[in-house]
Order: sequence, then C-alpha cells, then structure tokens
Amino acid sequence: MSFAQQAYRRSTQTQWTRIDLLLALYAATERTLLAGAAAVEQNDLDQASAKAVHARKQLLAILEGVEPGPDGGADNIRRLLTFCHHCVNVNTSASWNDAARIIRTLKSAFEGVQDEARQLEAAGEIPSLDVTSRRAVVA
Repeated sequence: MSFAQQAYRRSTQTQWTRIDLLLALYAATERTLLAGAAAVEQNDLDQASAKAVHARKQLLAILEGVEPGPDGGADNIRRLLTFCHHCVNVNTSASWNDAARIIRTLKSAFEGVQDEARQLEAAGEIPSLDVTSRRAVVA
C-alpha cells in the first residue's frame, strides 16, 4: 500500500475528502522542502539527507496520484513534480527553495478549487478513492 493510500485510509476515519488529503500532502511536502533547504544551508548533511529521502517519498506520493488527462494539465503537474524531484537532487538551498515555491503554487491552485471539489465528491461526480487498489488517483 502506497504512502498516499495509507494517508487516505487514515483520513477516512476523520471524514477528510480527497482534496483535503491532497492539500495536506502538498503542505507537508512544502514543509519538508523548506526544512531541507535550511539543513543544506546550515551544512547539516545528515538532516539534509533525511529530508531528501522524505521529500522524494512525498513527491512520488503526489506524482503517483496524478492521472494523465486529455487537456494536458495533469502532464504539466507531472513535469513540475519531476522538476521538484530534480531540485532535491541538485541539493542546494536555492534548488530546495525553488521546489518549495513550486509546491506552494500548486497547493494554492488546489486551495482555490477545494470547495467545489468537496461538493463534487459529495455529489458523487468525483469518485471517492478506492483504498484497496494499488494505485490511488488523488488529482
């Protein structure tokens, strides 16, 4: 079971929606990236390495849930997430901060549609996640 699926399974116990989970994952990823930037800036290699592993897992969890669609928007999100992963690999404070800015921007976009997303999920127009599947589409 993936990180995203485990988080969703826990979230269903508190009545979170798909968008709530997604926003929480973006927020956590942003915090990890900012902490990684600070660790790199302070030359704390152990902490930076730990944050890099954590950030990669979070980025991959988000990436796993992005399903390509006909309009190309999902492809752009996938490219941005892949670039964020590259920024972590570059391992400079500036690159980590660049990744955090991208994640913050994506999170902000999803925050702008969160009310509508909740309504669509409640109406059944957006399917709820199948927590038993190997792959969860979260966005």
